[in-house]
Amino acid sequence: MTTRVKSRVLLTLVLAAGSLLAASRAAAQTYKLEKAAAPPPAALSAAVRDTLSPEVLRVMGPRGLLCEVWLRKTLPAAAEPTDEADVKMVRLAEGTLVGAIHLPDDTRDFRQQIIHAGVYTLRYIWQPVTADHLGLAEQRDFLLVAPAVIDTDSTAVTHDETVNLSLKVTHTKHPSVWSLAPLAAGSGALPAIVRNEDNDTWMLGFQGTLAGGGNPLRMGLVVVGHAPEI
Repeated sequence: MTTRVKSRVLLTLVLAAGSLLAASRAAAQTYKLEKAAAPPPAALSAAVRDTLSPEVLRVMGPRGLLCEVWLRKTLPAAAEPTDEADVKMVRLAEGTLVGAIHLPDDTRDFRQQIIHAGVYTLRYIWQPVTADHLGLAEQRDFLLVAPAVIDTDSTAVTHDETVNLSLKVTHTKHPSVWSLAPLAAGSGALPAIVRNEDNDTWMLGFQGTLAGGGNPLRMGLVVVGHAPEI
């Protein structure tokens, strides 16, 4: 066997080993969804709890419980669909309460900011079109978390109010953002855990029922992973 052939064989073996290692790591980092009947946390205001489903969605990871999410029973629809560029949830108004989340342990949001364990509300918002947001996600749809103790109103608030509530979580110049991507009708039954191999993230896929009827909104909330440039 010539030196060149030996080198090619060695390279093939190295690449194969690398592929197997990557596959084993991906297999180890698996996540699953558990559904159960459970009331929303008492830490939420009564007004917020009344809007939420009595079913909890639990995301389980390699080390146990990652988060618990309660979704709104019915989402209020915007008076008119938005024509904002790169906004996918065109029938949702900014500041809309979408649900609540319980984090049993400290975690990191889509910008890698540390979010302490606790109970938070989830409100919908559009990412501003500014230079520091370029490349954060393909869409401008996000959810911001806010402390349950101060976000006690179930009605929609303004963009700035949503941001200011979330700043109470991070204590930085940037709110805590959680990417919210649209899910195609052919992506399977929801709720479910959905992996996006393109950006190595895991999403909690769910449907939002709009008041007044119409097709449900199929959404994927990134619960594992972060923006590619962060």
